[in-house]
Amino acid sequence: MTTGEESQDDQIGTLEEEVAFLKEQMSLLAQYLAIMIGRAQVNDCMLSALILSHPDRELLNSIWRQSSAAVIPNVIVRGPSPWDSEIADTAKQRVEHLNELADPDSG
Repeated sequence: MTTGEESQDDQIGTLEEEVAFLKEQMSLLAQYLAIMIGRAQVNDCMLSALILSHPDRELLNSIWRQSSAAVIPNVIVRGPSPWDSEIADTAKQRVEHLNELADPDSG
């Protein structure tokens, strides 16, 4: 085997190691995302139950609107990447859902 072939074999071996590492990292990322999505869904269910059973939904609605006004614009206005767009769309859908639940006149 010549030095050039050894060098090429070393490069291929290095690339295979890097691909294996990246596959492992992507798997861990997918697991993390699945956990985060599951938590968000559970939180949404609990929030919905708490909102719908709240004894003073008018007060809840006014506090929600006041506190969310400071947070929501930073979540919804994001950068141009597809990830940012997905996060903003999800945030908008959740806000709309919570607004509908918290507004006693909507039900």
